[in-house]
Amino acid sequence: MDTSFTDIQKEHWSLRHLPPWLKPYGVLARWDRPVGVHLLFIPYLWGLILHAHTLTHPLTTVLYALVGFIGAVLMRGAGCTINDIWDYKLDQQVTRTATRPLASGQLSRFEALLFFIVQCLLALATLFILPNAILYPVFFSLPLIIIYPLMKRLTWWPQVVLGIVFNLPLFVGYTAMRGDFFFYPPSILILYLGLVLWTVGYDTIYAFQDIRDDEAVGVYSSAQRVGHYGKLFTAMIFIFAAMLFLLGLWIHPGIGALSGAIAVLSVLLYTLCFGLLCNIDQPQDCLRFFKLNVPLGYLIVFGTIIDILTQHYF
Repeated sequence: MDTSFTDIQKEHWSLRHLPPWLKPYGVLARWDRPVGVHLLFIPYLWGLILHAHTLTHPLTTVLYALVGFIGAVLMRGAGCTINDIWDYKLDQQVTRTATRPLASGQLSRFEALLFFIVQCLLALATLFILPNAILYPVFFSLPLIIIYPLMKRLTWWPQVVLGIVFNLPLFVGYTAMRGDFFFYPPSILILYLGLVLWTVGYDTIYAFQDIRDDEAVGVYSSAQRVGHYGKLFTAMIFIFAAMLFLLGLWIHPGIGALSGAIAVLSVLLYTLCFGLLCNIDQPQDCLRFFKLNVPLGYLIVFGTIIDILTQHYF
Protein backbone atom coordinates (compact mmCIF):
# COMPACT_ATOMS: atom_id res chain seq x y z
CA MET A 1 0.00 0.00 0.00
CA ASP A 2 1.33 3.43 -0.88
CA THR A 3 2.34 5.77 1.92
CA SER A 4 -0.15 8.55 2.44
CA PHE A 5 0.82 12.19 2.03
CA THR A 6 0.39 12.75 5.77
CA ASP A 7 2.74 9.88 6.59
CA ILE A 8 5.33 11.17 4.12
CA GLN A 9 5.19 14.61 5.76
CA LYS A 10 5.95 13.06 9.12
CA GLU A 11 8.57 10.55 8.09
CA HIS A 12 10.72 11.65 5.18
CA TRP A 13 13.59 14.03 5.94
CA SER A 14 13.35 15.80 2.57
CA LEU A 15 9.88 17.13 3.43
CA ARG A 16 9.92 17.23 7.22
CA HIS A 17 11.19 20.79 7.65
CA LEU A 18 9.57 22.41 4.64
CA PRO A 19 6.90 25.08 5.19
CA PRO A 20 3.40 23.61 4.79
CA TRP A 21 2.71 25.41 1.49
CA LEU A 22 5.83 23.86 -0.09
CA LYS A 23 5.31 20.26 0.99
CA PRO A 24 2.79 19.37 -1.75
CA TYR A 25 5.30 20.63 -4.33
CA GLY A 26 7.97 18.43 -2.77
CA VAL A 27 5.70 15.41 -3.08
CA LEU A 28 4.83 16.41 -6.66
CA ALA A 29 8.55 16.49 -7.55
CA ARG A 30 9.11 13.20 -5.62
CA TRP A 31 11.75 14.72 -3.34
CA ASP A 32 10.74 12.01 -0.90
CA ARG A 33 11.58 9.31 -3.48
CA PRO A 34 15.13 10.00 -4.66
CA VAL A 35 15.69 6.74 -6.56
CA GLY A 36 14.75 8.40 -9.85
CA VAL A 37 17.27 11.20 -9.25
CA HIS A 38 20.09 8.68 -8.91
CA LEU A 39 18.99 6.70 -11.95
CA LEU A 40 19.04 9.95 -13.95
CA PHE A 41 22.38 11.06 -12.49
CA ILE A 42 24.26 7.78 -13.01
CA PRO A 43 24.40 8.02 -16.85
CA TYR A 44 25.54 11.65 -16.56
CA LEU A 45 28.27 10.75 -14.07
CA TRP A 46 29.37 7.84 -16.26
CA GLY A 47 29.63 10.22 -19.23
CA LEU A 48 31.88 12.54 -17.23
CA ILE A 49 34.12 9.70 -16.10
CA LEU A 50 34.46 8.14 -19.55
CA HIS A 51 36.05 11.20 -21.12
CA ALA A 52 39.81 11.04 -21.49
CA HIS A 53 40.46 14.39 -19.75
CA THR A 54 38.70 13.46 -16.50
CA LEU A 55 41.97 12.68 -14.69
CA THR A 56 43.74 15.79 -15.98
CA HIS A 57 40.88 18.05 -14.81
CA PRO A 58 39.77 16.50 -11.46
CA LEU A 59 38.38 19.71 -9.94
CA THR A 60 36.40 20.45 -13.10
CA THR A 61 35.04 16.91 -13.03
CA VAL A 62 33.91 17.27 -9.40
CA LEU A 63 32.29 20.66 -10.12
CA TYR A 64 30.49 19.29 -13.16
CA ALA A 65 29.33 16.29 -11.13
CA LEU A 66 27.79 18.55 -8.47
CA VAL A 67 26.11 20.70 -11.11
CA GLY A 68 24.81 17.59 -12.84
CA PHE A 69 23.34 16.21 -9.63
CA ILE A 70 21.46 19.46 -8.99
CA GLY A 71 20.26 19.36 -12.59
CA ALA A 72 19.13 15.75 -12.12
CA VAL A 73 17.07 16.71 -9.05
CA LEU A 74 15.39 19.57 -10.93
CA MET A 75 14.77 17.74 -14.22
CA ARG A 76 13.53 14.60 -12.53
CA GLY A 77 11.18 16.79 -10.50
CA ALA A 78 10.02 18.50 -13.69
CA GLY A 79 9.42 15.14 -15.33
CA CYS A 80 7.35 13.90 -12.39
CA THR A 81 5.40 17.17 -12.37
CA ILE A 82 4.46 17.00 -16.05
CA ASN A 83 3.64 13.31 -15.62
CA ASP A 84 1.13 14.13 -12.87
CA ILE A 85 -0.35 16.99 -14.91
CA TRP A 86 -1.14 14.55 -17.72
CA ASP A 87 -2.19 11.70 -15.43
CA TYR A 88 -4.08 13.30 -12.55
CA LYS A 89 -7.39 11.68 -13.53
CA LEU A 90 -5.75 8.27 -13.92
CA ASP A 91 -3.93 8.70 -10.61
CA GLN A 92 -7.27 9.18 -8.86
CA GLN A 93 -8.21 5.64 -9.91
CA VAL A 94 -5.00 3.93 -8.73
CA THR A 95 -4.49 3.14 -5.05
CA ARG A 96 -0.73 3.81 -5.10
CA THR A 97 -1.12 7.25 -6.70
CA ALA A 98 -4.46 8.52 -5.39
CA THR A 99 -2.79 10.58 -2.64
CA ARG A 100 -0.56 12.56 -5.03
CA PRO A 101 -1.10 16.34 -4.78
CA LEU A 102 -2.92 16.77 -8.11
CA ALA A 103 -4.99 13.61 -7.80
CA SER A 104 -6.06 14.52 -4.26
CA GLY A 105 -6.72 18.19 -5.06
CA GLN A 106 -3.98 19.68 -2.90
CA LEU A 107 -2.60 21.52 -5.93
CA SER A 108 -4.21 22.73 -9.14
CA ARG A 109 -2.88 21.93 -12.61
CA PHE A 110 -2.05 25.61 -13.08
CA GLU A 111 0.08 25.61 -9.93
CA ALA A 112 1.76 22.42 -11.09
CA LEU A 113 2.44 23.89 -14.54
CA LEU A 114 4.10 26.95 -12.98
CA PHE A 115 6.17 24.64 -10.80
CA PHE A 116 7.22 22.68 -13.90
CA ILE A 117 8.36 25.88 -15.63
CA VAL A 118 10.26 27.06 -12.55
CA GLN A 119 12.10 23.74 -12.25
CA CYS A 120 13.05 23.80 -15.95
CA LEU A 121 14.33 27.38 -15.70
CA LEU A 122 16.35 26.62 -12.59
CA ALA A 123 17.83 23.56 -14.26
CA LEU A 124 18.72 25.63 -17.31
CA ALA A 125 20.36 28.30 -15.15
CA THR A 126 22.36 25.63 -13.35
CA LEU A 127 23.52 24.03 -16.58
CA PHE A 128 24.88 27.33 -17.88
CA ILE A 129 27.84 26.61 -15.60
CA LEU A 130 28.68 23.79 -18.03
CA PRO A 131 30.00 24.28 -21.60
CA ASN A 132 27.37 25.58 -24.02
CA ALA A 133 27.55 22.41 -26.11
CA ILE A 134 25.57 20.49 -23.49
CA LEU A 135 22.50 22.58 -24.32
CA TYR A 136 21.99 20.52 -27.50
CA PRO A 137 21.24 17.19 -25.77
CA VAL A 138 19.39 19.01 -22.96
CA PHE A 139 17.02 20.80 -25.35
CA PHE A 140 16.57 17.59 -27.34
CA SER A 141 15.42 15.81 -24.18
CA LEU A 142 12.86 18.40 -23.08
CA PRO A 143 10.13 17.56 -25.66
CA LEU A 144 10.58 13.87 -24.88
CA ILE A 145 10.13 14.58 -21.16
CA ILE A 146 6.87 16.40 -21.93
CA ILE A 147 5.39 13.70 -24.19
CA TYR A 148 6.65 10.63 -22.32
CA PRO A 149 3.59 10.38 -20.01
CA LEU A 150 1.38 10.09 -23.11
CA MET A 151 3.22 7.00 -24.32
CA LYS A 152 1.46 4.72 -21.84
CA ARG A 153 -1.75 5.55 -23.70
CA LEU A 154 -0.29 4.79 -27.14
CA THR A 155 2.10 1.84 -26.86
CA TRP A 156 2.86 -1.23 -24.83
CA TRP A 157 6.46 -0.02 -24.58
CA PRO A 158 6.54 3.37 -22.81
CA GLN A 159 9.59 2.00 -20.98
CA VAL A 160 11.59 2.25 -24.22
CA VAL A 161 10.76 5.96 -24.49
CA LEU A 162 11.73 6.38 -20.83
CA GLY A 163 15.04 4.65 -21.55
CA ILE A 164 15.76 7.00 -24.44
CA VAL A 165 15.01 10.06 -22.29
CA PHE A 166 16.50 8.94 -18.99
CA ASN A 167 19.91 8.10 -20.44
CA LEU A 168 20.51 11.18 -22.58
CA PRO A 169 22.52 12.52 -19.60
CA LEU A 170 25.28 10.15 -20.74
CA PHE A 171 25.77 12.49 -23.72
CA VAL A 172 25.39 15.57 -21.50
CA GLY A 173 28.16 14.39 -19.18
CA TYR A 174 30.48 13.34 -22.00
CA THR A 175 29.81 16.60 -23.86
CA ALA A 176 30.51 18.64 -20.70
CA MET A 177 34.05 17.25 -20.57
CA ARG A 178 34.58 17.20 -24.33
CA GLY A 179 32.96 20.55 -25.17
CA ASP A 180 31.66 19.21 -28.51
CA PHE A 181 28.19 17.82 -29.14
CA PHE A 182 28.63 16.66 -32.72
CA PHE A 183 30.94 13.68 -32.35
CA TYR A 184 30.77 10.64 -30.09
CA PRO A 185 32.90 7.51 -30.39
CA PRO A 186 31.05 4.26 -31.19
CA SER A 187 31.66 3.07 -27.64
CA ILE A 188 29.48 5.86 -26.20
CA LEU A 189 26.65 4.99 -28.56
CA ILE A 190 26.91 1.31 -27.59
CA LEU A 191 26.92 2.16 -23.89
CA TYR A 192 23.89 4.39 -24.41
CA LEU A 193 22.02 1.50 -26.02
CA GLY A 194 22.99 -0.69 -23.06
CA LEU A 195 21.67 1.95 -20.66
CA VAL A 196 18.39 2.13 -22.59
CA LEU A 197 17.97 -1.64 -22.23
CA TRP A 198 18.88 -1.43 -18.55
CA THR A 199 16.14 1.19 -18.05
CA VAL A 200 13.60 -0.95 -19.90
CA GLY A 201 14.51 -3.76 -17.52
CA TYR A 202 14.26 -1.90 -14.23
CA ASP A 203 11.16 0.08 -15.25
CA THR A 204 9.43 -3.14 -16.29
CA ILE A 205 10.09 -4.42 -12.77
CA TYR A 206 8.63 -1.17 -11.43
CA ALA A 207 5.58 -1.45 -13.71
CA PHE A 208 4.65 -4.83 -12.24
CA GLN A 209 3.57 -2.96 -9.09
CA ASP A 210 0.71 -1.33 -11.00
CA ILE A 211 -0.15 -4.00 -13.55
CA ARG A 212 -3.69 -4.63 -12.26
CA ASP A 213 -4.50 -0.93 -11.87
CA ASP A 214 -3.06 -0.12 -15.30
CA GLU A 215 -5.22 -2.79 -16.88
CA ALA A 216 -8.29 -1.44 -15.06
CA VAL A 217 -7.80 2.17 -16.20
CA GLY A 218 -6.74 1.26 -19.75
CA VAL A 219 -3.08 2.28 -19.95
CA TYR A 220 -0.23 0.15 -21.26
CA SER A 221 3.14 -1.06 -20.00
CA SER A 222 5.80 -3.59 -20.90
CA ALA A 223 4.83 -5.50 -17.75
CA GLN A 224 1.37 -6.15 -19.20
CA ARG A 225 2.84 -7.10 -22.57
CA VAL A 226 5.24 -9.74 -21.25
CA GLY A 227 2.84 -10.94 -18.54
CA HIS A 228 3.83 -14.31 -17.07
CA TYR A 229 7.15 -14.17 -18.93
CA GLY A 230 8.12 -11.05 -16.98
CA LYS A 231 11.04 -12.57 -15.08
CA LEU A 232 12.48 -14.22 -18.18
CA PHE A 233 12.04 -11.07 -20.27
CA THR A 234 13.63 -8.83 -17.65
CA ALA A 235 16.53 -11.22 -17.11
CA MET A 236 17.23 -11.33 -20.85
CA ILE A 237 17.08 -7.53 -21.08
CA PHE A 238 19.64 -7.21 -18.29
CA ILE A 239 21.92 -9.79 -19.89
CA PHE A 240 21.82 -7.97 -23.24
CA ALA A 241 22.53 -4.69 -21.41
CA ALA A 242 25.52 -6.29 -19.69
CA MET A 243 26.91 -7.50 -23.02
CA LEU A 244 26.61 -4.00 -24.47
CA PHE A 245 28.34 -2.55 -21.41
CA LEU A 246 31.17 -5.04 -21.90
CA LEU A 247 31.52 -4.23 -25.60
CA GLY A 248 31.31 -0.47 -25.13
CA LEU A 249 33.84 -0.41 -22.32
CA TRP A 250 36.17 -2.83 -24.12
CA ILE A 251 36.44 -0.63 -27.23
CA HIS A 252 36.39 2.72 -25.43
CA PRO A 253 39.77 4.50 -25.54
CA GLY A 254 41.62 4.49 -22.24
CA ILE A 255 39.45 1.83 -20.59
CA GLY A 256 40.73 -1.64 -19.75
CA ALA A 257 39.07 -4.99 -19.16
CA LEU A 258 38.42 -4.49 -15.45
CA SER A 259 35.44 -2.15 -15.79
CA GLY A 260 33.78 -4.43 -18.34
CA ALA A 261 34.20 -7.41 -16.05
CA ILE A 262 32.78 -5.49 -13.07
CA ALA A 263 29.83 -4.30 -15.16
CA VAL A 264 29.00 -7.76 -16.46
CA LEU A 265 29.48 -9.59 -13.17
CA SER A 266 27.46 -7.06 -11.18
CA VAL A 267 24.57 -7.11 -13.67
CA LEU A 268 24.60 -10.90 -13.88
CA LEU A 269 24.64 -11.19 -10.07
CA TYR A 270 21.72 -8.77 -9.86
CA THR A 271 19.86 -10.75 -12.54
CA LEU A 272 20.46 -14.03 -10.69
CA CYS A 273 19.21 -12.59 -7.40
CA PHE A 274 16.21 -11.07 -9.16
CA GLY A 275 15.34 -14.39 -10.73
CA LEU A 276 15.67 -16.31 -7.47
CA LEU A 277 14.30 -13.84 -4.93
CA CYS A 278 11.78 -11.55 -6.63
CA ASN A 279 8.13 -12.49 -6.88
CA ILE A 280 6.75 -10.17 -9.56
CA ASP A 281 3.25 -10.68 -8.18
CA GLN A 282 4.33 -8.97 -4.95
CA PRO A 283 4.63 -5.16 -5.29
CA GLN A 284 7.02 -5.00 -2.33
CA ASP A 285 9.46 -7.34 -4.10
CA CYS A 286 9.25 -5.33 -7.31
CA LEU A 287 9.92 -2.06 -5.51
CA ARG A 288 12.85 -3.54 -3.60
CA PHE A 289 14.57 -4.82 -6.74
CA PHE A 290 13.82 -1.60 -8.59
CA LYS A 291 15.63 0.35 -5.86
CA LEU A 292 18.61 -2.01 -6.01
CA ASN A 293 19.40 -0.65 -9.47
CA VAL A 294 20.84 2.47 -7.81
CA PRO A 295 23.76 0.68 -6.08
CA LEU A 296 24.12 -1.46 -9.21
CA GLY A 297 24.57 1.64 -11.37
CA TYR A 298 27.01 3.27 -8.96
CA LEU A 299 29.01 0.03 -8.79
CA ILE A 300 29.44 0.09 -12.58
CA VAL A 301 30.55 3.73 -12.47
CA PHE A 302 32.92 3.00 -9.57
CA GLY A 303 34.39 0.08 -11.53
CA THR A 304 35.06 2.40 -14.44
CA ILE A 305 36.81 4.90 -12.15
CA ILE A 306 39.04 2.14 -10.72
CA ASP A 307 39.82 0.91 -14.22
CA ILE A 308 40.79 4.39 -15.43
CA LEU A 309 43.02 4.95 -12.40
CA THR A 310 44.64 1.56 -12.91
CA GLN A 311 45.30 2.27 -16.57
CA HIS A 312 46.70 5.71 -15.78
CA TYR A 313 48.94 4.99 -12.80
CA PHE A 314 49.95 1.39 -13.29
